[in-house]
Amino acid sequence: MWTTSIVEEILIRLLWAGDKLLRPTFASLTAPFEAWERRHVLRRQLHRLEQRQLLIRKQHEEQ
Repeated sequence: MWTTSIVEEILIRLLWAGDKLLRPTFASLTAPFEAWERRHVLRRQLHRLEQRQLLIRKQHEEQ
């Protein structure tokens, strides 16, 4: 029986591989998995903080 963490790890690795295939830029092809994971985890955490209204997104002003 697979544990949740193993299944989650496999799914995250598949997302990483899919992201490389869908957006094949130099940065995405040469960046390690850890850099990709850090970026995506940070986005999710910021989104959760915005939902809890602990963080407010400031809109850029047009000049």
